[in-house]
Amino acid sequence: MKRDLGILRKWLFYIEKQGLADNFIEVRLDDSELTFFDSDDKHLIAYNLEQCVLAGLVQSAGSTLVLWDEGEPTIFIRRLTPAGHDYLDAIRANGIWEKTKDTITEAGGSFTLEIVKNLAIGFAKKTLEDKTGLKL
Repeated sequence: MKRDLGILRKWLFYIEKQGLADNFIEVRLDDSELTFFDSDDKHLIAYNLEQCVLAGLVQSAGSTLVLWDEGEPTIFIRRLTPAGHDYLDAIRANGIWEKTKDTITEAGGSFTLEIVKNLAIGFAKKTLEDKTGLKL
């Protein structure tokens, strides 16, 4: 299964919106709140959240991340990690995200999260330099 940067980004926004969890956040993929994913493939959506955890962007709520109940995944998470906040801040602005996505697609379509983050930061720096005249 392939990582989907768009789904991953949407997970980070969703988790950030939930706030800090003292215990855990229970996410059911049949929840109407989760209709914003561009895929009906629940395995792909769950897989990308697992990738967020494995990449250190999201803190899980224990050793079991996804429970499958009659084909419906239930996911247990706590919050974004500092690395998750940094990655999301780098790709947050839609204009920066679109430039980043387009550049990745034109250059071959598959890069590490660190490269994606650095590319987005590069576009953000360029935007700020153009607006302020300051070299960052």
